[in-house]
Amino acid sequence: MRRSSRHYKNEASREPFELDLEAPIEGGPTFVTFLDPNKLPSESAFDIARMGDAENSLRSLLSEDEYPPFWAEWRKRPIEELNDLLEDVQKHYGSDPKKLPR
Repeated sequence: MRRSSRHYKNEASREPFELDLEAPIEGGPTFVTFLDPNKLPSESAFDIARMGDAENSLRSLLSEDEYPPFWAEWRKRPIEELNDLLEDVQKHYGSDPKKLPR
C-alpha cells in the first residue's frame, strides 16, 4: 500500500487555550495564548524531547512576544502550579506527553 503525506494531515483545530495574566506588564497583553503542542513542527518536538529543557518547552508553546510577560508573572510561582498549567494545556489540546518523540 502506498501512502502520501496528505493521508496524515490533520485539519482539526480546537479553541485556543488562553490564560489571563493577573499582573500584566504595562502596555503588554492581558492574556497569553498557548499553542497546540500537537501542531508544533516535528523538528521542534524532537528538539524539545532531546533537550528535556523546560524553558525551551514553554517558549515553544508561547509566541516570542507573549513569553516575557508570562514569565514575569509566573517565574516566582511554585513549580507544581506551572506543571499543573502545562498539564491543563496538554489536556485541552488532547496532547499525550507519552507520545513525544524519544
